[in-house]
Amino acid sequence: MVAFVRHIKEYHEQSKHHPAKFAESLGFMDWANQPNPFRSYEGTPKLDLPFLQGPVPGKLYTEAVEPKPVDLESVGALFELSLGLSAWKRYGDSRWALRMNPSSGNLHPTESYLVGLGGVYHYDSLHHQLERRAELPQWLAAGTGFWVGLSTITVRETWKYGVRGYRYCQLDLGHALGALGYSAALNGWKVKVLDHLSTDQVGVILGLDGVDWPPHQSEEPDMLLRIGPKGDEVSLPEPESFRPLAWEGEPNLLCQKPHPWRPVDQAYRLCNKPAGGNLQRLLPEGEGPAPSELSGETLIRQRRSGQTYSEEDSAMKQGSFWEILQACLPRRGKAPFDVSLGEPQVNLVLMVHRVEGVAPGTYLLCRNERDLGGLKAALDSRFAWDKVPTPMDLPLYLLEEGDTRNFAANLSCNQEIASSGSFSLSMLSCFEGAMKEDQFVYPRLFWECGLIGQALYLGAESQGFRGTGIGCYFDDQMHGYLGLTTASHQSLYHFTLGAAVEDQRLTTEPPYPEGRNLDR
Repeated sequence: MVAFVRHIKEYHEQSKHHPAKFAESLGFMDWANQPNPFRSYEGTPKLDLPFLQGPVPGKLYTEAVEPKPVDLESVGALFELSLGLSAWKRYGDSRWALRMNPSSGNLHPTESYLVGLGGVYHYDSLHHQLERRAELPQWLAAGTGFWVGLSTITVRETWKYGVRGYRYCQLDLGHALGALGYSAALNGWKVKVLDHLSTDQVGVILGLDGVDWPPHQSEEPDMLLRIGPKGDEVSLPEPESFRPLAWEGEPNLLCQKPHPWRPVDQAYRLCNKPAGGNLQRLLPEGEGPAPSELSGETLIRQRRSGQTYSEEDSAMKQGSFWEILQACLPRRGKAPFDVSLGEPQVNLVLMVHRVEGVAPGTYLLCRNERDLGGLKAALDSRFAWDKVPTPMDLPLYLLEEGDTRNFAANLSCNQEIASSGSFSLSMLSCFEGAMKEDQFVYPRLFWECGLIGQALYLGAESQGFRGTGIGCYFDDQMHGYLGLTTASHQSLYHFTLGAAVEDQRLTTEPPYPEGRNLDR
C-alpha cells in the first residue's frame, strides 16, 4: 500500500514513474467500475443553452474584439467552444465522446459551474444544458460579467492512473482554463482567476460543501473565474452569503465500487488554499503569433490529440515552428495566459527532431527570462546556451545538438509518438522556490502546464499539425539528462507535435443529437 503523505513533496516523489517501477495504480482496467464521464444533478430545473447559429468571426491571436453582451446566447457560445462536446467516435460497439477541452486519457475529471444569469448552475456538457442548483437573489447580480467555477472528480483519473491521477487532474484544470480563455476572447471577454478566495470558499459558492456525495465520488473545488469585458470589476459577494441559498439536486452515481487512493486525498488536503494572498503579476508586453488563417472557432472544433505521427509528413517548416513557440509565451492581454495566475514558472525543454532549418538537438524556450540565470546555474555545465536567431527574437537557446529521437521515446515510457513527430518537449517548472510561499502553489504549477498544453494544441492546429500531451514519462531520467542535482526544477508534463495519421477504422458522429446540433 502506498505510504502516507505528510508534505506535498512526498506525494510528488511517490507519484513519479521510474523505468523499473511505475507509480502505483490498480495495474489493470476495471471496466465494470469505469466512472461515468458525465455528472448530472437529479431533480434540478434544466435550461437548454442555444447553439451557435452561424460562423463565429474572429481568429486566434488577434486583438480583442468588441465585447458581446452577457446573455443566454453568448454564455452558450462560451461553454460550447470551451467545455462542450466536439464529436462522438465509434469503433465497433464502442462509442465515446470528445470534448473541446483536452483531457488525460479522455477521462475528463473537470466539472464546471456558472454563477450568473440569476442562478448557480452546473454545466451539463452531454446535453449542453445548465442545471440550476440555486436561484440567486437580486442583490447577487453579476453586473456586466459572470463567474465560472471549476471542480474535479478525481475518481475518473485515479480509476486508470492511480496515485499519479492527482497530477493529471491538475493538468486538466489548466487545459480547461486555457479552453475558456480562448473561447472568452472570441466573445471579447477576459478571464481572471479570483486568487483571494480559499479553496473552501470556492466550494461554498458553488454549493459543493453541503452535497451528500456518493462514497469517493465527491467534487473537489478548485477555482473561481471572473469572465467579462475588460475593465469589468464587479466584486464578488461574500462567500458565506451563498451558504443559505436553497440548493437543489442530488449528484448521480458515477460507479458502483470506486477504488480509494489515500495519497490523492491527502494531496488535496495539503494543497487546500487559505483565503487572501495575491499571486498576480503583470505579464510582459510583446507580440503574439500571427493571426491564424482558419477561424478560431474552426481550430477549436477540429482540435484532436494525435495518436500516431507520420515521420515523413512531420517535417515542419521553420516559420511554423516559430509561430507555435510564440503561442506559448505569456503576454499581457493575450489569451490564454493573461488570467492573473501569477508569475510564470514553467520553461520548455525542446527535443527537435524534424524542423527544416533547425538543427536536431535540445533547446530551451525561456518563458520567464527572470529564470535564465537560475536555469544556467541548475542545468549541466556542458550545455552551450547559444541564443537562436529568430525573426521574433524568441527567448530560444540551443543547449546541445544531436539526435534525441530514441531518448525522447524512451523517456516518455517508450512511446514512439514522442520521437516520430516534429519535436517533443518537457515542461520544466521552478519547484522548490515556487513553493516557498505555501504548498497550495503545487497544483498551480500544473495549471500553468495545462495552459501551455492548450496553447500547443491550438498552435499545432493553426499550422496544420496535431499535438499530444504525454503524462507518462520517467521524471528523474529527464532530470538526470539535464544535470539537475536538486529539486529546484521538476518536469511536470511532456508534449509532442507532428503530422497525425488518422485511424480509418473509427467513424465520427455529431456531438449532439439531431435538433440539438447544427449540421456545419
